[in-house]
Amino acid sequence: FGKLFSNGKSYADCFSNGGIGIKQNYPMFDVDSGRVITLELAINECREKNGEKPLKYGKGEITAISSYMAYTSRDKSINIIIPDDPRAMQAYEEGKKFYYSRRGQLNMACA
Repeated sequence: FGKLFSNGKSYADCFSNGGIGIKQNYPMFDVDSGRVITLELAINECREKNGEKPLKYGKGEITAISSYMAYTSRDKSINIIIPDDPRAMQAYEEGKKFYYSRRGQLNMACA
């Protein structure tokens, strides 16, 4: 997390509060792009903006970085904000439907 990019910047330059204690704000809906931004996506976008290659999702360095950022956010309440944008509400409803849907070999839901 503290390692500098080749341009001398770090993850702290991409996130509010230097990337410390911000996990509760993700995922979030970005009105400009019209999509949901996860912490891992924001980490990779930060890397790309600073001339670095994006990391592979699900294991390795990206997991370590996002885990550290989540650790610094412990004891903070999840802060879900749905902007006044029909696309945001649609994304929220789709996520809610996915969360409560039964699936898989054991026909279980996340809820």
